[in-house]
Amino acid sequence: MVQLRNHFALVCNSTELLNKCVCDFRINIRGCEEENLFQEASLILVPYLFITSLTSAAFIFNQVFIKRKSIFYPSRERCFKWIKPKDAFNTVVCVYHLIEAACLLLLINDSYPNSIYAEFFCYLSRLIGYSLAVTIPISLIYSTPESQLYVMNDRRKPNNYLNIFAFWLMVTPFITNVPFSLLTGYYADKNEVSMASRMLMLNSIAWCLWTLQFVVILLYAYYNLVFNMRGYVDRMRRRHADELRIQELQITRKILSWIVRCGAIIFAIHFVETLSFGLLYRSVIIYKKFLNMLYFFLWHFFIPIFTNIVQLIYIYYYMKQHYSFGKKSHFSSGRNRNQISVEQTYVVELNQITTQKTIENAHSSKSHRIDKRRDSIAEAFKRFISSSNNGLVSVGGTTLVSGQFGPTDQTEIHGFSDSVNWQDNYSHDRSDDLSSNIMRAWLVKKPVRCDLANKHVKSDSCEICNNNL
Repeated sequence: MVQLRNHFALVCNSTELLNKCVCDFRINIRGCEEENLFQEASLILVPYLFITSLTSAAFIFNQVFIKRKSIFYPSRERCFKWIKPKDAFNTVVCVYHLIEAACLLLLINDSYPNSIYAEFFCYLSRLIGYSLAVTIPISLIYSTPESQLYVMNDRRKPNNYLNIFAFWLMVTPFITNVPFSLLTGYYADKNEVSMASRMLMLNSIAWCLWTLQFVVILLYAYYNLVFNMRGYVDRMRRRHADELRIQELQITRKILSWIVRCGAIIFAIHFVETLSFGLLYRSVIIYKKFLNMLYFFLWHFFIPIFTNIVQLIYIYYYMKQHYSFGKKSHFSSGRNRNQISVEQTYVVELNQITTQKTIENAHSSKSHRIDKRRDSIAEAFKRFISSSNNGLVSVGGTTLVSGQFGPTDQTEIHGFSDSVNWQDNYSHDRSDDLSSNIMRAWLVKKPVRCDLANKHVKSDSCEICNNNL
């Protein structure tokens, strides 16, 4: 156990009659009048932080292992697996509270070896919490449906600029604030209070800039999402969509509203607290007992209490939905898996219509090819008739080609419905009594039927007939 006894961690106002010391509660709670109060309050806060952290972890566990749902958006539409808004809030609360509890335990046990470690760890939970909190407005932006996607689906092109901006917001606080924290601790260990106070002021101003930027982005993303969700719900009602689905969207909107309000209030108060802390704490506030205690509770208790309020509201709305509609709790695995969202229904209907049209086009194309083939056969048959000098004798549905050759040389030609059994070949009759006109007529391409039963067609040029005869 090492107690920080430098003039930055423990500010003393010594006189001949009185030696009064004040602690910088961020890095030291020993050696001042409020030591017992700081220690007892910290001991109460540590289990409270663990409870709220486990509550958020239970929400995530229920979402992943009981409901069997992913807490991330598909990466193919966003380049990265961005976490969903409600799950992002639970992740931030879980991680922030665990790190804050660990830092408080180090502070209570005087485990910091010097001021450099103390300054770094007292801001570590805020740095990581802020970086994870950036995912909330980014996920709100990705959750906002586009106007042309209300009916079709929710796919969109990945926004690379938005992803780059998000990573920039997540990384830059570490780049700016960590050096200021390390320099503050470095000058504090050397008892250069003025330089340490100056680094603390720069660190606080940097935090104010990041906080203000985060609040603006969060409010913009929230109001854009709420405006589009209201229009989306109105469209669903006009289409007489499932009332449970509409109610679920409304509950989600209310939960997101409380998350955004809580985040906006936390960061707004944190903005005022940090700015006044950096500008006035070392010169005015630290010497006022009431103000020093107020800043202690704002620094350690304000964020856990507000996030716990949002957790209770989260539980209330889901229990209200459970008892209102008489369905199973969202915390059980028996959630109705047969509910299909309106967007999915329209996608299914659209796919069915597209498939039906494709089948109809295929049938139409096939019928067109069959008709074209029949027309070509009929045209070839007409050319054969026109080039022949023989007459045609039609008997019922059968047409006989008559000529000077005998009955064995006659070819029976059926209707075009039996055209698949015909082969387009050149045939030649070897009879010696054929005239030159008849010979020329039979050299014209004409359909020849391979009659295997009677075996009366014998042509050297018909390979199919010769192979079967």
